[in-house]
Amino acid sequence: EHGTVPGSELAVLALGRLGGHALTHASDLDLIYLFTGDFRAESNGRRPIGATTYFNRLAQRVTAALSVQTASGPLYEVDTRLRPSGNQGPLVVSFDSFARYQREEAWTWEHMALARARPVFGSQDAQATLARIVSDTLHRPRDASGVIADAVKMRGDIARHKPPAGPFDVKLVDGGLVDCEFVIHVLQLIHHVGFETRIRRAASELAAAGLLSPEIQHAHMLLTRMLVTQRLVSPQSTEPPDRSKALVARSCRQPDWPALVEALKAPGKTTWVALHANHPDELTPAAAAACARILDAGIPMVSQSVLLKGVNDEPAVLETLMRRFVELRIKPYYLHHGDLARGTSHFRTSIAEGQDIVDALRGHLSGLCQPH
Repeated sequence: EHGTVPGSELAVLALGRLGGHALTHASDLDLIYLFTGDFRAESNGRRPIGATTYFNRLAQRVTAALSVQTASGPLYEVDTRLRPSGNQGPLVVSFDSFARYQREEAWTWEHMALARARPVFGSQDAQATLARIVSDTLHRPRDASGVIADAVKMRGDIARHKPPAGPFDVKLVDGGLVDCEFVIHVLQLIHHVGFETRIRRAASELAAAGLLSPEIQHAHMLLTRMLVTQRLVSPQSTEPPDRSKALVARSCRQPDWPALVEALKAPGKTTWVALHANHPDELTPAAAAACARILDAGIPMVSQSVLLKGVNDEPAVLETLMRRFVELRIKPYYLHHGDLARGTSHFRTSIAEGQDIVDALRGHLSGLCQPH
């Protein structure tokens, strides 16, 4: 009775695991519904209604169909909270409104989520237009320290509101999947490198550009295999039953359960700190040489910042570094909430190795910026 809206159509943007081609049996469908054309238009039926109302009703029906109850439970859980303004916003927005929101109102974490966004429904033209809006959003210039600070806050919020269920909750533990993906998305937004919806491909491109340690790629693959299998045999992300441990180990390409437990200790013993000079434009040739020496020491650089491997179980090391950074007017940002000695854990390193890196930095940090 409402007809259609001339010149308009529904389009769907997938995010999260669906957007990243990594859907599992337990995954939600993270969707954003949009429509093309003028939001002021009306449908052409016997009882015309506005375009926004029309497509909101249509999207509600699509959601109902996707989440229909079956004998085994709902078909899918549909999550639309990543749409503009979240639950406070309309279920469907026009392309123009979506683009304007991303330019003027969206938070950094929303742009991090867009790094895995891809159109999955709509005409070819509609999907191409939507992909351009996403690409334009992701490639806009950004302040690196602001992106990192925003990521810090969001990671802290997640940790406070949704703590890990235990040491085998590989998604939420320190150095788990959330932390790995935060690092990847932060680097994507800062450097405009690796904008692939598939996390593994994104990590490969970042590693090829010298922006990401290959260790993160290996850790992400291990943690992903663990997550998928865990959700089958231990849905609460606790230690799996004894009878399932061999299966979990095999799925993670480990010879047995003890070997898997040891492998899981590798992500989670190293703090990554991003350091940014207060006045990066004033870096001198000596500073550039210092950066080169830091790279030679095996410490990856991110533009004019350093990703430093510190040591969680040696607070004095980090405390010494923090004092030195303050002296040099370099502001550290942790990619996680927590106190000085915690930071975000990613990879195990011995205290001796961490001390070697600290010693290497001590000799070169003075060239990174001019003290004031």
